[in-house]
Amino acid sequence: MKSIVIIFVAGLSVGLAAVMTGGWSRAETTNSPSTKKYAEFAVAKISEELDSLFHMKLMEILSAQKQVVSGMKYMLRMRIGATECEKDNNEVDLSSCEFRDCEAPMTCNATVLDQAWKEDG
Repeated sequence: MKSIVIIFVAGLSVGLAAVMTGGWSRAETTNSPSTKKYAEFAVAKISEELDSLFHMKLMEILSAQKQVVSGMKYMLRMRIGATECEKDNNEVDLSSCEFRDCEAPMTCNATVLDQAWKEDG
């Protein structure tokens, strides 16, 4: 009976060690409104930095993890694509922009830090 208890306790301690405080954990779901909000923010920043004539748009969130730091840090893996909307129009509503057929989607990784108490986020 003692060996069964020891094995159980050893297994429990290994399981608890796997859930490390402050470590990365899965985000709620890849379709949750908050995950999508951070992904769209990241895509907008990526689109600004890319040397492309067209705005980029989120196609799919492939994976999402979060970590508690001084705020929340999100690590996102996403598929994005170029739209028909040109960058010279800054006030564009991306929901009305169709994807360009001639360009292959890109798979991107992004990390977003949300510090809600700061004005800039």
